[in-house]
Amino acid sequence: MNQLDENLARAAQREKELEEMHAAYEQMDQAEYDQFNAEMDALDALRAADQGD
Repeated sequence: MNQLDENLARAAQREKELEEMHAAYEQMDQAEYDQFNAEMDALDALRAADQGD
């Protein structure tokens, strides 16, 4: 394998790793967003219950 092929192979591997990292961060962001929405929904329900008293 010549130097160009080695560089291209390393670049392709790095791109794959970056795509995997990006996907993992997207999943974490979505989980945090879902948790935040659930917490806000719970607070809204509490506020609505307090106003109903």
